[in-house]
Amino acid sequence: MYIAAEDGPEADERVLGIAIEESLLAGELGFNPWFTEHHFRGPWHSNPMQFAAYIAPQIPSDLYLGFGVLSTPYYHPVRLVESMNLLDQLTKGRTLYGLGSGFPGAEPLGLGVEAEYHRSGEAAKDTLDVMQRLWQFRTGDAAYNFEMPTHRGEISRRVVPAAYRKRHPIVIRTASRDAAVITAAQKAGRPFSAPSAPSHPYSSKCAVTGKRSRHRIIRRTSSMSACAGARATG
Repeated sequence: MYIAAEDGPEADERVLGIAIEESLLAGELGFNPWFTEHHFRGPWHSNPMQFAAYIAPQIPSDLYLGFGVLSTPYYHPVRLVESMNLLDQLTKGRTLYGLGSGFPGAEPLGLGVEAEYHRSGEAAKDTLDVMQRLWQFRTGDAAYNFEMPTHRGEISRRVVPAAYRKRHPIVIRTASRDAAVITAAQKAGRPFSAPSAPSHPYSSKCAVTGKRSRHRIIRRTSSMSACAGARATG
């Protein structure tokens, strides 16, 4: 959902009301509401998980909520995993998490992430690596230490709550570059399947699913080169 992103505080209540109304209407029509994340613009983009938690009990229980995408470098990885797992529990596993690097510009510096570290993609990769370790950690494991330019920590107990009946919530890894979508496919497990894309060059879609995994990776691309790469890696 993308709606008016007016900057004036006098418009915040009205724009939030529109976002709520459109989310509930989407649910009534049988669509899965899908939210994005932006900062310093638009009153509801700044905390999409909190917004989704408000919407969740007001839509039919067989629908999914989705995020396209959560900007992973802007979170402490422990807090992000906790928040994802909690919403996953509250929606009984009916939440889909697209994870990405977030927009450049004012957002990285405003949220304490060095611009080049963000631009290179390393900030998102490092955060995701820590998140994977947190999902795998169990009480009694040797202490896990991690250090990133903006985060430091030691984990000696599991993150609570756990995800809903899974190792972790349903993660949809999104990517804008061929190398990134191949990396996403590799993290999904093997084997991969890459269905044929529509013929229109600007609407092709590569979906790579790890059949022994709980990941699904979807990426829109202007060519099939990423799909071919993912198929080759599998």
